[in-house]
Amino acid sequence: MVTTDVGGNREVVSSPELGQVVPFGDGQRLTDAIANALRQTWDRARIRRHAEDNTWDKRIDTLEAEFHDLLRRRAKPPP
Repeated sequence: MVTTDVGGNREVVSSPELGQVVPFGDGQRLTDAIANALRQTWDRARIRRHAEDNTWDKRIDTLEAEFHDLLRRRAKPPP
């Protein structure tokens, strides 16, 4: 994957094995990244696993659990 550094793209493409993030608006870097990506051999199974492990539904479940945990910790009086 080649993408620009907008929104949550950097979190999605979180390692070089998954792709490359380039600055938004930098046409030359985007062109170079696409050319480089086309020359590489990608571990498609790894990329697919990463995508399946990071669906919105799973992300939302994780965030909800973190928020509930944070609320529980704040609700407890200090020892």
